[in-house]
Amino acid sequence: MHLTLTTVDSADGVRRDHLLRLSPHATVGEVAAAVSEPPRPLYSGAERLD
Repeated sequence: MHLTLTTVDSADGVRRDHLLRLSPHATVGEVAAAVSEPPRPLYSGAERLD
């Protein structure tokens, strides 16, 4: 299972997409643990929100 999270830096408005890869049978606890880890960028670029 893949979850994509988008974060926006409140200081500079830069938006970044992050991809979480989980087992298709992941438990709620495993999803919560994955979300609480610092996200890894999905791509190296960043898009600025205006």
